[in-house]
Amino acid sequence: MIEYDNMPKSNENADKIHNSLENNKTNQENKNNLLSFAGPEQIVYEGSKVFLEGHSSKPNQKLKWKQIGEPKVELKYESKDDEEFKTKNPYFMAPYISIDFDNRNSSNSVNTHNDNKIKPFVKLTFELTVQDQTDTISSPPSTVNIIIKMVQRALVFQGGGSLGAYEAGVFKALCDVLVAKDNKIKEKKNRPLFDVIAGSSIGAVNAAIIVGSIKRRIENKDKNYSYSSFSDTINTPSVVAEIQESAPSIWKDTANDLDKFWNEISTSTW
Repeated sequence: MIEYDNMPKSNENADKIHNSLENNKTNQENKNNLLSFAGPEQIVYEGSKVFLEGHSSKPNQKLKWKQIGEPKVELKYESKDDEEFKTKNPYFMAPYISIDFDNRNSSNSVNTHNDNKIKPFVKLTFELTVQDQTDTISSPPSTVNIIIKMVQRALVFQGGGSLGAYEAGVFKALCDVLVAKDNKIKEKKNRPLFDVIAGSSIGAVNAAIIVGSIKRRIENKDKNYSYSSFSDTINTPSVVAEIQESAPSIWKDTANDLDKFWNEISTSTW
């Protein structure tokens, strides 16, 4: 009688050897493979310092970033060591949103209702590739979008009889300060000084005087220009250029109009 007890053991050992080889192969592949994650999408405001938040599947690997598309920004590092070794993420300064009415109404483009909408944001796309310190192994690229939002100003006047004249003085001071501040940023040349103007009670009167004065002054620049369609239609490039150049003076003249209103209706108590 022949016994075959050794045959199953031999097959079992062969299976173990095969499985061990496969595991070693898989482990070696995993050792060589790098994975990159460019981080979560961020929503930030223009002018802010923004850090990219990418990382590698393994520590102390090189994080190689590049930007895809426009507008271009400069990626910087906190230190020279960070820039050299690139084991830490860079940062950039969020660009200011530029509103280009001329480009939007170019005769070379087909304008639709949606195309004419001014977008108060811009999307930046970055790509991350991870490399080991010898630059021999690289990960597949990973991308992330950073949404830059326009900072908008709102001016809200409170109610309360005697505060009306006080608010006129504050508005005039704000115009002087903000016009000087915005003139230093070329991307803000097409921006209104305030995006929203509102008020309650006597504050609503001040808001109405300001908006009415601005509207009247803009309309006087060109009788064919309609302020009511400001967000939808710009008639001619010359009107746009003129409004851009005169915008700071319009706000300051409006502040003088409000000051004049309160001087005319006020009665001296001295």
